[in-house]
This record gives sequence, C-alpha cells and structure tokens, in this order.
Amino acid sequence: MTAADLLRDLAAAGLMLELVGDRIRVSDPDRLTEEQRQALTEHRAQVLAQLRLREHARLVAEADALSMCLDDSQKPYAEREARLPEYLALLDKIAELQPYVDCAGVAGQAASAATLSPGGTA
Repeated sequence: MTAADLLRDLAAAGLMLELVGDRIRVSDPDRLTEEQRQALTEHRAQVLAQLRLREHARLVAEADALSMCLDDSQKPYAEREARLPEYLALLDKIAELQPYVDCAGVAGQAASAATLSPGGTA
C-alpha cells in the first residue's frame, strides 16, 4: 500500500488528515482501526510528503486567486490594499512548504528517469 492509497482509503472511510507542523492530525482518531494506525506509522514520511504537497497546491491556488483580485484595477485601491497582508501571509506559508515540494520534485524526477529505457523512451 502506498501513501496515496492510504490517504484514499482513509478518505473513503470518512477520515480526514490534516498537516499540523510536522504532525498528522486525524479528524476522528477514535475511528482509526489498528491496521490503519499501523499503516499511518509505517508510511508516516510519505503521508507527510503527500499532505505537504496538497497543502502547497491549495495555498498556491488561493494565492493565485487573491493575486488576481489585487491586480484588478477596477477595484478600489483601498480594498486591494486591505487584502495585501492576507496575500503576504499566504506567500509565507508557501515559502515554508517550498523545501518539501522541491525535494518531492527531485525525487519524482529521479523516479521518472529510472523508468526510462536506455533509448530514453518510456
């Protein structure tokens, strides 16, 4: 079972995982089966990586949407200026996760390269 499989199985069971710093918070930990607890322990690093990637993608999408609002010259300047601290806070959160995303990208590229045949095709 991969971390993605585990996340999918937990979601199907109605259990949501949340990234809290370097910890995994389960929405209803009392509903976890012993098998699910063991799988979470076994795949902790990969689950954390998946959650970080998801959170990074969510924050980037939110920042992109907010940047469009900030760039909208049809909106009053004061309204746009009031949203600037929110945008800067999003950028800070994205920057905190960026090292993990960069590492995941390098690992993903290495895995892709390993699956190429000697001729350079998949």
